Amino acid sequence: NHMPTNFLQIAPSIVTALAVVLGVFIAARGLRTWREELRGRAKYDVARQVLRAVYQVRNGVALVRSSTIREGEIRVAEPQGKGADHADILKTVHELRWREVSKPIAAMETALLDAEVLWGPSLADSFDDLRQLVHELGLSVHYYLEGVGEPHVDRKSTRLNSSHTDISRM
Repeated sequence: NHMPTNFLQIAPSIVTALAVVLGVFIAARGLRTWREELRGRAKYDVARQVLRAVYQVRNGVALVRSSTIREGEIRVAEPQGKGADHADILKTVHELRWREVSKPIAAMETALLDAEVLWGPSLADSFDDLRQLVHELGLSVHYYLEGVGEPHVDRKSTRLNSSHTDISRM
């Protein structure tokens, strides 16, 4: 008779303790799921930023490579007093076009830093070819505008073989 009374007195404490343990377990599992969701969302956001920047670089490169100069570009590039020579206008147009590459490249590099934090350096390293090609394009445009012509590019060593100064490092 003494045993059931003791059990009845401690039964509410046991039920309360089990409820607390169960609550802690459920909360821990919920926090783990939430953390995984946040990590997944961060990876998605970074991947989206990298992809957006790559698309913007693609669009900028297409603009820089375009041989057609639209009237609106000439109006923007031409000084107020008019009368600027064709070479100056052409240089200004290409400088303005190059901004459409350099801004997305900077955004891509920032996003790649975030990607490196999440996935390691191998992802960022895989963009080396793109960086090199954009660099070569910038030099080619520069040499074209200066009337020098295209430098000889050794693609195996990815080094430019030219006596000209590398303007991207200025």
